Amino acid sequence: RLCGGRVENLGELHALAVKAGVNGVMMGNFLTTLGSEPEDDRAMFEALGLNTARQPDNGSNPRPDNRSGWLEGDAPDTPVDRLIDRRGEVPLWDPAKQLRHRRKSSVPARPDGAPNRGLEGVGAPKDPDPDETPTEELPAIVLVEPEAA
Repeated sequence: RLCGGRVENLGELHALAVKAGVNGVMMGNFLTTLGSEPEDDRAMFEALGLNTARQPDNGSNPRPDNRSGWLEGDAPDTPVDRLIDRRGEVPLWDPAKQLRHRRKSSVPARPDGAPNRGLEGVGAPKDPDPDETPTEELPAIVLVEPEAA
């Protein structure tokens, strides 16, 4: 499906994604942020040769809601839930254990001729930088906005 963020994320590539073969589309402002106007979406789909006529079965068999309470309870376990109970059991990649580290015995000269920094104590153990040590928490997803040209 091609849904959230079509205008903001895809922009002019929206029509290309439709040509590539989407199997479902939400038209108009169905999400928390405003999208295209339904008329604009419909015009684009028609320009691409798609049938945008209303169908007699639209919304005739929606998914059930839980007003009656018959869907109450916990979601069933997935196969992964049955296999892994704790985070410690997950085989995560640890580069400190799985890569071979060998300290440099010398540092080559810089191409710009500037002096190298950090040559003191080459080969000697040093205190790790707390910003460079691995953490136990998962990395956060960070949205980086492109700089204005």
